[in-house]
Amino acid sequence: MLPRSSFEGRRDRLWSLGFFGWNRNGVWEGVEADWEDPQMYRATGGKVGQYCLAVPSAEHAGQGCVRSLIYDVIPGQPLTVSAWMMASHDGFPGSIALQYWWSGRHLETVKKGYVYPKLTTEWQWASFTCTPEPPPGAADPTAPVKVMIQIAPGATQQGVVYVDGLTFEQADAATAYKPAAPLELYADIGQDGGNLLTWGQKVPLNLLLAAADTTPLRQAPVEVTITAYPDRVVWKKTLGLTVGKETLFTLDLKRHGLFRVDLKPVDAKLAAPQQMLFAIVPPIRHTGARGMFGTHIAIRPCLARYIAKLGFTWTRAHDCSLITKWSANEPKPGELQWHDAVLDGLRQTGLNLLGLPDHEPEWAKVKTEGAAPLNIEAYGNYCAATAQHYAGRIDYWELWNEPYMATFFSGGVNHFNDILKAGYAGIKRGNPDAKVVGWCADVSNPGWGAKLAEDARRNIDIFSFHSYPNGLCGGGTLPFAAELPEHKQQWPPQVTECWNTEGTNGELPANSMYPDLPEVTAEKNERAAAFGARVWLEHARQGISKFFVYQMHNTDTLAYHGGYQSLLIGYDRTPTPAAVATATTAYCMDGLTCLEEKPLEGIVQRVFDGPDRRVWAVYDDAAVTGRKQLNLTKLPVGVTVLDVMGNDPRADAKKVWEIGIQPLFVLSGKLGAAALAAGCAKAVGE
Repeated sequence: MLPRSSFEGRRDRLWSLGFFGWNRNGVWEGVEADWEDPQMYRATGGKVGQYCLAVPSAEHAGQGCVRSLIYDVIPGQPLTVSAWMMASHDGFPGSIALQYWWSGRHLETVKKGYVYPKLTTEWQWASFTCTPEPPPGAADPTAPVKVMIQIAPGATQQGVVYVDGLTFEQADAATAYKPAAPLELYADIGQDGGNLLTWGQKVPLNLLLAAADTTPLRQAPVEVTITAYPDRVVWKKTLGLTVGKETLFTLDLKRHGLFRVDLKPVDAKLAAPQQMLFAIVPPIRHTGARGMFGTHIAIRPCLARYIAKLGFTWTRAHDCSLITKWSANEPKPGELQWHDAVLDGLRQTGLNLLGLPDHEPEWAKVKTEGAAPLNIEAYGNYCAATAQHYAGRIDYWELWNEPYMATFFSGGVNHFNDILKAGYAGIKRGNPDAKVVGWCADVSNPGWGAKLAEDARRNIDIFSFHSYPNGLCGGGTLPFAAELPEHKQQWPPQVTECWNTEGTNGELPANSMYPDLPEVTAEKNERAAAFGARVWLEHARQGISKFFVYQMHNTDTLAYHGGYQSLLIGYDRTPTPAAVATATTAYCMDGLTCLEEKPLEGIVQRVFDGPDRRVWAVYDDAAVTGRKQLNLTKLPVGVTVLDVMGNDPRADAKKVWEIGIQPLFVLSGKLGAAALAAGCAKAVGE
């Protein structure tokens, strides 16, 4: 049932990484484990074909694994998984398992669906047979269930597991290895993850036609198509590829944005089709701590580099990383541990960190009825110690995540008064120059903050809130964060700045140019790209200095939030429509001042001013029926026009732009903001 099983290419969208940190002897080691980020790779010396899959263990701590795509199988029918396996040294443990994909959060191994062979440095054949069952309480016990294959090295010692000739079949016993097709197709651009190129770079497209095992075939014609988002074919050729030889094409596509490479043999029997995604995004603006673009990532080198290339300058250390959490850093009273190497590595990527010193360890919990749920004095001391240690490297601290939810703080409003006072005093004691962010309000419930004591509300420097917009973020007559003025009435006098430190649109994570993924549709891609631009424009319009989109959680594999996709990155570490739209938006307006603009009926316009450029952005007012158009020939002379993919529609001979849900940007380095806005507004018509 696997279209490719010989692992001949550098990367294959059939497989993704999984990696989780863990506690060892009561000490959380996930931070260093995440930063280490061991990667699967192609190794020489395959049992079938030339290469095999190598799955290394972590050197520090944690459990790594490789997971397949999710497959629908019929319950009650036997499945067999078999493979050739080998280890880097005798006795190094490794396993293959078949797991249910129930919810995207919790995996469960199918009964008898695993094998733990005693591996040596010689290839050996391993297999298991199991029978998936319907999920508990299933309305239809005959409906397909979702399973995935997991390959894992041992977690208690260092080494590498090698796998080749992997077979997944509907059978009650393993059969001799036979690939689904004699050849395998692969494409990559030589990236270590992310597949991001910058405007002006040519595409180093590497193609491989490989023998899955042994074959007399020496060459085969392959149709290669490159499609730009959403569906524009920009390069297509039929190439005679030589079996076993990598071929590099250096392509100047004269276009920006998201792209899909499709490989398909002319003779469909020779190989399964293959796909790969990459993007060409703008250069970053280097706005640093001034930038408004923030997100949540597992703190790993690949993810840090990826979001930095998209224009992000901030990440928030909540549940994606425990690098600043109290429970992870003071497992016993007074026994503090720090993560200097990880933090310094993160900062070298250009990212700033919003730290959270919340989440008390077990020893600090108080279970006395009516008392605060934690040792307030100990919390203040931890805030002081961590702020002092990281001074100059982490200078912004959000005291607690979502204290209005009992899941995160069970003490209610009254006891949270003490948290604000102790946390603020502690942070300032440790680093007088640090900024304290709080009180992390729910934007839809100003009443919660109103219940805080006035002397407690004084203990912030920057107001923070969370907003999860259900739509595409306001515009025109549809307000975004409409309750924010009520919150502003509660701010202490010294506070003039506010941040939205968490939010996303839960409808839109499944955006991708892989058309076969579940839940991916052209409409969802269009909306995700629109959201990836509008969410920043609307935050800026409301005077919100920073927004941290809730995003790349504890693993970038398909086993966690969202299944195959999250908003800004795919399960296989490739870019999404929303990611490219975000990068284009950051390039256009990050670091600029959002100005007041005159309302125009039926459309939304946003105007930005800065020392090197002025920007006008336009999109539709969803509350107004009828469409407006922008006459591109009537725009001011000398302006740059960019859609959310970073392309000028005029280069495609377009003279009229229909103003829709996706913003269009007009940039000028010469015109003033008022002149630019007035000139662009004149080009708007019915």
